[in-house]
Amino acid sequence: MPDPAKFEKLREIGYRIPVTCGTCDDGQFATAQALWGTCGRHLYQHGKHTGPARGVSVYRHGFCPFASVKTPSPAGEYGAHGEFFKKVP
Repeated sequence: MPDPAKFEKLREIGYRIPVTCGTCDDGQFATAQALWGTCGRHLYQHGKHTGPARGVSVYRHGFCPFASVKTPSPAGEYGAHGEFFKKVP
């Protein structure tokens, strides 16, 4: 159980976790530390290669207006901090 005083302070200061490519449901990264990955939502047809459309390369801390994150459960990756997710304008 998180410390209620800590969460009250986070709420008081307006703490937010931005929904970036690294936290977006569509972000695909090889490891939790990888800075570059691909987007599973925004696909394109590569100019030089044939085959199926592929996800655009994205930087973990980048974002787009379509970024979304499922409301994390208390047992999920973000735990009780899930309440602080906010879309980046």
